[in-house]
Amino acid sequence: MRYLFLLSLFTIFALQANAQLGVGGAYLTSSARHWEIRTAGATNLRLQPPGTGYSVGLDYQFRLKKVRIEFAPELNYAHWSTPETSELETNSNWYSFFFNVRVYPFDLKGDCNCPTFSKRGNTFQKGLFVSLSPGITQMNYNIPRGWGGVSFNMKDQSWAPNAALILGLDLGISELLTVTPHAGWRYFPQAEWPSLATVVAQSGILNVDSEGLLHQFHVGLRLGWRLGRR
Repeated sequence: MRYLFLLSLFTIFALQANAQLGVGGAYLTSSARHWEIRTAGATNLRLQPPGTGYSVGLDYQFRLKKVRIEFAPELNYAHWSTPETSELETNSNWYSFFFNVRVYPFDLKGDCNCPTFSKRGNTFQKGLFVSLSPGITQMNYNIPRGWGGVSFNMKDQSWAPNAALILGLDLGISELLTVTPHAGWRYFPQAEWPSLATVVAQSGILNVDSEGLLHQFHVGLRLGWRLGRR
């Protein structure tokens, strides 16, 4: 409920300002070596939580007046799951705040304080950006079923600082609408999941660490609506 309240405040704030409101979605994959689960002596990976997932986000974008550096604070929700196997089943819900900083290296001075659609130059020059995105994430993990099909409900919650490097391209469809495909990598220096280590240890033949590095990769699409005149 508190996340719905924050999103509502976020939307009201954006609607009252002469800025841009953005809604986006992405497909997620991950790499967390300390959570890799293999059978004893096997070379093929059986499972690597948190698995794959999707995310949706709401952002409010504004910019510096004389230099084309733009800011887009974002509220984000992500859902993760691992493939159902006879060994283990997991799912996760992550709630994040990201502070996206976009730099347009080929259009730093720009020709006007206006939407991408109105700027002079080719699409690549005026629309390509690199984004640095520090953030904080609340990770909520759930393991409903463990080894041998045993049902239980082991939950964990932890907070993890993180940062991302993102490459994107703004495509101005009209004065009001911008479509932005993007791809990126997000780095979590310390992701914790204590109950995963506990459940895996119960198998007697496996072992994983409860915390360590996590890498997240994404490809996604953002729709931006210009609200009022800048």
